[in-house]
Amino acid sequence: MLRSTDVAKSALVLVVWAVWAPGLGAQGQAPESTSAVTERVTIRPTAELRELATRVARMLAIRSPVPFDVGEPPPGDMPEAISRGQLAMAVDDDALRILFMTHARSYATELSFDPDDRQGMVRAVALAIESLLDTVQTTDAGVGPAGVPDGEETFIGPMFAEQEIEPIARPTLVLRLMVGYSPSRETVFFGPGVGLGLCVGDYCAVVEGDLPIQAETVEGVTYRAVTLSERFQWRPLVFGDFAFGPTFGFLTRIGNASTGTESASATDFGLRATLEGSWRFWAPFEAVLEAGTDYAVTRARYVRTAGDSVFLEDRWTPWVVTALRVRP
Repeated sequence: MLRSTDVAKSALVLVVWAVWAPGLGAQGQAPESTSAVTERVTIRPTAELRELATRVARMLAIRSPVPFDVGEPPPGDMPEAISRGQLAMAVDDDALRILFMTHARSYATELSFDPDDRQGMVRAVALAIESLLDTVQTTDAGVGPAGVPDGEETFIGPMFAEQEIEPIARPTLVLRLMVGYSPSRETVFFGPGVGLGLCVGDYCAVVEGDLPIQAETVEGVTYRAVTLSERFQWRPLVFGDFAFGPTFGFLTRIGNASTGTESASATDFGLRATLEGSWRFWAPFEAVLEAGTDYAVTRARYVRTAGDSVFLEDRWTPWVVTALRVRP
């Protein structure tokens, strides 16, 4: 039989449970996520910044787990008019302003804008966007700096979070199929080639080698040579996935000349200049069409007897080449 003291204790326990149970249940629930970085970030640049935004999106696609795409300019070219999850880019008084909008705050950063330093701007903008989104994740998750009130907040100035720095130089690999023409002999030659180099922005230094499939015969002398070259490539014209530019460099041919009974090595030194067009059909792969000419400063020759020699190459040799290139 229950005593009055037992009933009183039970009633007290029930009262305490009724008061604390809702709070305990709320603490056990996972808070609703307030992260403002959505599954995809749309960059909305003004018209003059669209090419820069496209290249920044490509770089961020490699560096960031969040997908990026490039959308239309902000309404009325006003960065503040973008929607949640969108990132606006605009130039204001020689400064590049980047603004990201969340459900409750707008986050902005500014950096100096140099239209002539295209590759430098791509790296700087990509780093600024990464830092800005890191700040968004931290602040909107409720672990921002002490004293930051709820509601709309704007952060001005570059914010650099600790992160891995992208290497300045990146490797490039070229697989080539060369077709050349000798104007004096009216013959065509062709063969495969390969190249390896380093690129810094729009500039590359590449070492290449070409090997003709068939040997040439000049006045009874059979000649085949490997062409080694070192060239500098520059792409001043970039239109989306298409790029155009010149190359210039040095070359040397190291070959063997033979008359059937006797043979000797033959070398030369020359210059190579070309114009190329490339199409980035699937990053980082490019299809390349290149046309140029080789100029032999010193021409390879075969000496039969004293005072009797045969030049094995022309002074000028035009050619075209198709290539598959891996370029950052």
